[in-house]
Amino acid sequence: MGSRHLSRSIVMQSFYEWDFYNQEKDLKKIVERNIEEFGPGLEEADFIWKLTEGITAHLSQLNKIIEKAAPEWPLEKITIVDRNVLRIGLYELLYENREEVPPKVAINEAIELAKSFGGESSGKFINGDLGTIFKEMEKIKKEKFMKDFPKLEKKLNLKFKNKDLLIQAFVHRSYLNEHPNFKIGHNERLEFLGDAVIELVVTEDLYKQYPERPEGDLTNWRSALVNANQLAEVAEELGLYDFLLLSKGETRDIEKARRYILANNFEALIGSIYLDLGYKACEKFIKKHLLKKLPHIIENGLYKDPKSLFQEKAQERLGITPSYEVLKEWGPDHAKQFIIGVFLNEELIAKSEGSSKQEAEVEAARKALEIKKW
Repeated sequence: MGSRHLSRSIVMQSFYEWDFYNQEKDLKKIVERNIEEFGPGLEEADFIWKLTEGITAHLSQLNKIIEKAAPEWPLEKITIVDRNVLRIGLYELLYENREEVPPKVAINEAIELAKSFGGESSGKFINGDLGTIFKEMEKIKKEKFMKDFPKLEKKLNLKFKNKDLLIQAFVHRSYLNEHPNFKIGHNERLEFLGDAVIELVVTEDLYKQYPERPEGDLTNWRSALVNANQLAEVAEELGLYDFLLLSKGETRDIEKARRYILANNFEALIGSIYLDLGYKACEKFIKKHLLKKLPHIIENGLYKDPKSLFQEKAQERLGITPSYEVLKEWGPDHAKQFIIGVFLNEELIAKSEGSSKQEAEVEAARKALEIKKW
């Protein structure tokens, strides 16, 4: 028996025992005992530990994929042999280097394990399930690479060491709902990280560049730079939307949702740059694409909230104070929606929808500024 095949058999035996005892026993001790019993002096012991630790770390995701592939078979009703062979085969398909473990090898090894531990029927079950999952993975892979991320790297003048980090910045949670076999996670954690990095870079730059300005001015300028509308605008300019991996529903969503998704995408991209290329690369990127907006923001008073700015411009240019009216409202008290219009005298300039009157008014004022080119 080849050493890799023996190593997989030891991993399988160990997970079988662990699962048999409801995952309550110490898996590490089980593996150590099985290596000593079945593979003393085995050269592939490192492979055994790598496979064991990898499966354990991704167990929850592997289980979800198994349940999706065989919806008529809840996980607890799949035999212990079959579900653990599936975990091993799936892990190698999803996470191992394809040059080291090609997909056909991963599938064939899983089928042989199933036959050894569960007989011909197990081999057929594993062959069918892993075959189905592999076809879906290849379909996703083609879709992923329809998004030309190398082209995006060139366009952004970035060179990622870990390409998956770049791709993850563009994976919306909704995409994973439609593609549960996709091995890269969604971008929300990267977004959380990127938000903090952007704020730090912008704050540091404002502090150094404007030593005479009071805290209040710096705070207003920073807010104008890091708000969702500004980040979405930069993301649009960079053409990031074309690279987003979204569900079919999200791709058809309204303008407001698109801006929100783009702002989050920009934050996630900064998070991925930080993890892969470091703080200095983030600083350079943010200065080039975001901080360059500051002179225009200051010159045009865009750091003021849209309602205040629209009123100031309307009074200055036309001698008119804008008014706001509820054009439509609906929904129960705990989930009201409003459409608010902003008027100059009797003329409706813009309208917007929001979950509160204040939200809708602010958005209507922002649109009015765009329409009037103020």
